[in-house]
Amino acid sequence: MTYRATPSRAVVSRSLLLVVLAGTLAGASNRAMGQVTTSQWLSAVSGNWSDPTLWSTNPFYPDNGNGNPLYRAEFLATGANYTATLSSNIALDSLLLNSANATIAHTSGTLTLGGTATLTAGTFSLNGGTIAGGTIDNTANKLSIANNVNNTLNGVSVIGGLNVGGFQSKLKILNGLSATGTVNLNGTSNSISFMNSQSFSGGTINVSGSSPATTNNISIEGTSAFTLAAGATITARNARIGNQQYNTGANSFINAGTVTANFVGTTTILSTSFTNTGTAQASTGATLTINSANWSNSGIIQANASSTVNMNGNWSSSGSINASGGTINMGGTFSTAGLTAAVTSGGVVNITGTATNTGNTLAFNAGTGSWFLNGGTFN
Repeated sequence: MTYRATPSRAVVSRSLLLVVLAGTLAGASNRAMGQVTTSQWLSAVSGNWSDPTLWSTNPFYPDNGNGNPLYRAEFLATGANYTATLSSNIALDSLLLNSANATIAHTSGTLTLGGTATLTAGTFSLNGGTIAGGTIDNTANKLSIANNVNNTLNGVSVIGGLNVGGFQSKLKILNGLSATGTVNLNGTSNSISFMNSQSFSGGTINVSGSSPATTNNISIEGTSAFTLAAGATITARNARIGNQQYNTGANSFINAGTVTANFVGTTTILSTSFTNTGTAQASTGATLTINSANWSNSGIIQANASSTVNMNGNWSSSGSINASGGTINMGGTFSTAGLTAAVTSGGVVNITGTATNTGNTLAFNAGTGSWFLNGGTFN
């Protein structure tokens, strides 16, 4: 008689445990090794991102951990125009949009990027969604920002620039933004809103409104501090910097770069406090008005030819104030301690506010030129 041994339940359980553990370790190894599965949208047919039948990886749609550790999603299909609607939370290693017929409509949820979303052809319409992390290669200018208060970039780097234009288009920024190109804010009543304390580094924010009625906004929300980093610039026409669209509070604008009102019209700094360690100036017939309640200058304030800088609020200056062919209006309340201003090329300095000169000596010479007491007060 032949006997066959039957495995004990303990042995079977240990075997199953080893199989499960091996699978888990294999998944972790795949992530560590950076193994990425490419998933392509199959044809020029509209549908929802989360419909697996529309993808080459059916029965799985691209979302890290959904059947495969990491995904690269690609839109290459051509033919009729089609739209892929992204309305849920999706995580990807990378994304390629390279079909003139394709539109990705990001209407809600968060697209989390581990790498780069390359937008070469077609349109990526941000219309209510959030893009978090990673890099957007927008060299071809295929990212469209719609009129939706939920549009958000969270800790994103941009290769190239961004366009926030049209009518009442909105973009919220969380946890910093960097761009190698120009972020254009143009059209009518559009806004870029910095939602927490952060900085903008690299590149230029260019704000353009054709009249005061079309003013565009760089808002600083709540009690946030926004820093324009050294080397970064804001150029503006009919813009408001530091106003608030969503959350009120005592906010701060720190300029370590360059802010230039450089077209005919008025650009106003409205943050509760303003610290200028860089350059704030008006050029080309523009007006820059500083309306912060409390602010200081240890950098450069300058009015170039035919341009005006209005200095309001409670302020102090240990830096340079230059009327280089333009007009400086020293309004608000200020101390003359450490105050110097140079007048060149027919520039003008007007004292229109209240200056405290107690214990100080304000010396005038060939370098300072003439200042005019124009409705102001010396104490």
